[in-house]
Amino acid sequence: LVEEPRKYVNPIEEAFKDVRLGTSWGDIPFVRYQKLGTVVDINFWGVKNWKQENYQYVWSVSDEPVATVDNKGRVTALNPGVIELSLGLKNKTTGNQLNVQTVEIVIPQNYEDKILLGTSKTNTFDKLTLRLKERIDLNFYGVKNWKKEDYEYRWVSSEPSVVWVDKLGRLVPVNPGKADIFLVLVEKKTGYARYVAPVTVTVPEK
Repeated sequence: LVEEPRKYVNPIEEAFKDVRLGTSWGDIPFVRYQKLGTVVDINFWGVKNWKQENYQYVWSVSDEPVATVDNKGRVTALNPGVIELSLGLKNKTTGNQLNVQTVEIVIPQNYEDKILLGTSKTNTFDKLTLRLKERIDLNFYGVKNWKKEDYEYRWVSSEPSVVWVDKLGRLVPVNPGKADIFLVLVEKKTGYARYVAPVTVTVPEK
């Protein structure tokens, strides 16, 4: 038998077929920040022909000392850190488990002590327009007594199908739309996350 060539599946495109978690259909990022001590209501979006009586679901978090979630999706931020919020969603009729995209929640030690993104210390910003063939390298500014070996960090796009960001902070626009670019910055010694103000990137049609 001759094996047929496998069709390439773009993992980013596949992720957007999953059920997404967020506060509204317009707020379903892969990573979100939450202030210490606050409660945020999270819901799920993307289930076709939704009827509550047809499904059973269970919320969970990866680290309960950092944050808890109740059976209605209310997330309470208890301590600084980074957690993963998950939802087990099952169709009662078919028994099928739906794919739900997990969300990483970053709870900084001090939300007001902002670390800013930009291209230099004198050019930081919270909004950016980037055309399809443009590229830009972001960096972060405002960490006191910075030593690279003291931190773990990685770049994340809330909508990778709109703007892709690599591990060095280079932005690559992919499709028209909007995306928030986050930097997850964690102190290795304490495990505490630091608040980095995200940049909202708009990619126009032309």
